[in-house]
Amino acid sequence: MHPEHIAFVRRTCPAFDPDSWRVEVAGAAGSQRYFLRLANGETSAILMVWDSHDPDWPRCLGIHDAIAAHCDLIPRMFDRDAERGLILEEDFGQVTLHRAVAAGGNLASLYAQVIPALLAWQRVDCTTDAVLGARVMRLPDLLWESEYFSEHLAAGHCQAPELLTPAWHADRERLAAETDALPKVWMHRDFQSENIMVHQGRVRFVDYQGARVGPVAYDLASVLYDPYVPTLTAGHVAVLRDAWLAGTPHAVTPRAFALCAAQRLLQALGAYGNLSRNKGKPRYLAFIPLALARLAEVAGQLPDYPELAKIVHACRARAQLLPPAVVIPAITTQAATLVTEPPHA
Repeated sequence: MHPEHIAFVRRTCPAFDPDSWRVEVAGAAGSQRYFLRLANGETSAILMVWDSHDPDWPRCLGIHDAIAAHCDLIPRMFDRDAERGLILEEDFGQVTLHRAVAAGGNLASLYAQVIPALLAWQRVDCTTDAVLGARVMRLPDLLWESEYFSEHLAAGHCQAPELLTPAWHADRERLAAETDALPKVWMHRDFQSENIMVHQGRVRFVDYQGARVGPVAYDLASVLYDPYVPTLTAGHVAVLRDAWLAGTPHAVTPRAFALCAAQRLLQALGAYGNLSRNKGKPRYLAFIPLALARLAEVAGQLPDYPELAKIVHACRARAQLLPPAVVIPAITTQAATLVTEPPHA
């Protein structure tokens, strides 16, 4: 820890001593942000260290304050240093939803808690708050997601640029336009099992800095088709989707859910390709087969998008010809993230 980090922590906790307390890396979320867990007996907190020159830094502070006024799903912020990019916040522990399921936790019970928490998140009124309403996921962002897939999964990982036909581009442009026309709500943007913590019997959310207004079922599709949790079956998805439908005030059709699922899985697959090929993170290769299988399932629900089904089928066939992935350890950081933002976001 740097001396300014120590001085900052001691503003809230004068007894803090880096030599006697346990100080450990609690996660990282991109090159400009990392987390340290500071613990001494039953006392613990998370120190977030960020580049305060990042334009998203002041927005992060504003999002926290606005969300905290509506719900208690995110960590409490004990102190902040806006000039140095430091936050001391509540520690939600090390048990992500992903790890809880992998350790044998009751999947149905755990995910049953996620749905009401997500509904509470989506009830946050982003129409009257300048910070929350400032960023909206619109057509250019949705087009960027499918281009991300095209570049890094189809052409990159699968080494099949010939799949990127005019017909495919027409399909993805129509998919983005139809998704953009859906009702919009307050959205986490990276709502998957590594950003959902199980803490003191409740589910809570981390890595919300990319939150924005976006398509109504995007977060739901993100968590229910999450490639990190292979034991989520079609039956689980149907039950949890229906529970969400019963609680949302929006009229959402199964087609709308499928559209959002297709968009999210295209983005996730693009991220897996980019992270494994270009960012030195080969562990993400392990999630490509399941993500492709789930995208194929979703494409089957959208029969009027034949090029989506065609490119997914071709990518699955091509991926089978590639060298097998190495054994990949489970993701264990508190704030793993898939999202690589488009340049305009």
